Amino acid sequence: MPYCEAIVLEALRTFMSFTFGIAHRCLKDTKLSGYDIPKDTMVVAMFSGMMTDSKIFKNPLTFDPENFLDENGNLSIPDKYFPFGLGKHRCIGEMLAKCNLFMLCTTLLQNFYFEVPLGHDLPSDFPVDGATPSVQDYEALVILRK
Repeated sequence: MPYCEAIVLEALRTFMSFTFGIAHRCLKDTKLSGYDIPKDTMVVAMFSGMMTDSKIFKNPLTFDPENFLDENGNLSIPDKYFPFGLGKHRCIGEMLAKCNLFMLCTTLLQNFYFEVPLGHDLPSDFPVDGATPSVQDYEALVILRK
């Protein structure tokens, strides 16, 4: 099951790389990575930098569950992987989301084959822009496993 969990982690990484965090306000003058951020400045985390960092992920620009597996096929989550935010403003639904995604993915993969229909291209992994990214239209062939 490590591979199924790696699929979930990679799906979150890929999705979050096209999103922004919730805006926060600096409560006092702050220095961050050499930058001066004045009090009352609105700050928004941009997940793409963290989620597509080649120092953290082997294949940062493509969907690849191997980003979360070590050389022995065991799950390996980088220390700097925070798709649900960090600190006291971290998403309260993290555990529920990860559990639901894992159950959905494993149930679907256990019960169906997924193929690209003849004459169709692989779905694009580049999302449709918007407040929340969504996938582009695609065709899929879903076959019940027997």
